[in-house]
Amino acid sequence: MSSLVGLILWLALALSLLGSAIAIARRLPFLLPAAAVIGLPFFVYLGLNPRYGWLVFAVPLCQGIAAMAVARGARALATALCAPALLVAIDVVVSIR
Repeated sequence: MSSLVGLILWLALALSLLGSAIAIARRLPFLLPAAAVIGLPFFVYLGLNPRYGWLVFAVPLCQGIAAMAVARGARALATALCAPALLVAIDVVVSIR
């Protein structure tokens, strides 16, 4: 992966995680689908890897569903639905080393 593409993908993931955290903390449900769309390039790239396969496409879907949980006031559920994005990011970082 070239350094520019890697920078763009990691930046997309960081913005997605940051947007999800802000959306849950401030109860802004419209920000969660935006965070999912921002992180989509990273997850599409990971979806091409046989290690992750099609399961990684469920991560943006979970972020979108978390928007409904935030709108209904279920912040714990929204946090649990956003956790797979963080776990995938941690797994990628650990597997790079």
